[in-house]
Amino acid sequence: MTVSDLRNVRVDLAVRSSWNIGFFVAGLAVWSFSTVVAVHVPLDVAKIYWLVGTFSIFPFALLASRIFGVDPYSEGNQLGEFVGYTHMSVISLSPPIVFVSFLYPPEAIVIRAVDHQLATC
Repeated sequence: MTVSDLRNVRVDLAVRSSWNIGFFVAGLAVWSFSTVVAVHVPLDVAKIYWLVGTFSIFPFALLASRIFGVDPYSEGNQLGEFVGYTHMSVISLSPPIVFVSFLYPPEAIVIRAVDHQLATC
């Protein structure tokens, strides 16, 4: 693939996905929701809402993409398929991290990781 081919694939991806406007809108909605929840809801209940919000980003992004009439998958575009594979790897690796951060306070996770490292030395 030459530089001009890569440029053409990149432009095609940008036009078809409209710079991933669906994911931008979904992220904006979830962060706005998280901010409102943080201000108005107690922390123990807010953690549950944040957990649900975290896993709703992808479906919201697909819905927003459909509303805006863009192709979130960019099927047939090599660069779009590559980006899709990298997004799926991030999505598949995120749930364990989100669940652990839901169960323990963040400072406890760091302390346990350091304690584990010191124990294995």
